[in-house]
Amino acid sequence: MRETTILNSKTFSACTLGLFLIFSISFLIPASHAEELSYDKKLEFVFKIKQITGHMVSVLDNVDEKQYSLAKMHLIHPVAQHSDIVDFLSEDSVCAQKLSLVLQILQHTEPELDYQDIHKRFSHVFKVLNACTDLVVGIDMNSNFYMELADKLLEKSVSEYKQSTHVMDGMGKK
Repeated sequence: MRETTILNSKTFSACTLGLFLIFSISFLIPASHAEELSYDKKLEFVFKIKQITGHMVSVLDNVDEKQYSLAKMHLIHPVAQHSDIVDFLSEDSVCAQKLSLVLQILQHTEPELDYQDIHKRFSHVFKVLNACTDLVVGIDMNSNFYMELADKLLEKSVSEYKQSTHVMDGMGKK
């Protein structure tokens, strides 16, 4: 168990260092190299970013409540369902590299770490997610975009809630 913790710690340290370097270097790249995506692709990209963010907030809540198995589920879910987020971006995009590192950090984070440690790790990840959103969407997106995004996120939340309560009902009947 201790060897696994040391390995996870080393893996996380390497990912964090890589994330820091990419995040630092990205400020040297002019904004004129922003990703060009269609309106619908931008909406889907930000939708995925916000879902990842939501899972990270849930991890923080679960760790605070010492519900480590739920926290681990919220760490793995974005990796399993949103690993294709990198496909929205060009292969040589700094943002794509950052997002790959974010997914690796989520995959290798152990929820049993104390709340402050995870919060510190996630603060860097939140910055990356926001920077990638700004790069892809830009600052000039109109309010209709954000209304559509909110609608899409609410629909997904309702759907996942119904699915989870259905699963929970099925477990109670056995």
